[in-house]
Amino acid sequence: MLATDRIVAAPKRLRWQTAEVCEVIAETPRVKSLVLHVTDWPGHLPGQHVDVRLTGEDGYQAQRSYATRSPKPDAERRTHR
Repeated sequence: MLATDRIVAAPKRLRWQTAEVCEVIAETPRVKSLVLHVTDWPGHLPGQHVDVRLTGEDGYQAQRSYATRSPKPDAERRTHR
């Protein structure tokens, strides 16, 4: 192995987590911030993206990606739509 070679670990497999919407904040008439509570949230950095998937009672699913804000010290996080 050369000095420039590195062993890179495989990324940890991501899993879907259940979130509770704690608050909806109307930032503008078209933009809302969601305050989510996720029990085992691993944390994030500002500007990272979170994929949110909603599942209806009939099984229909919709998925979108949202940007995150600065992390709070507890498990609540804000995302922008």
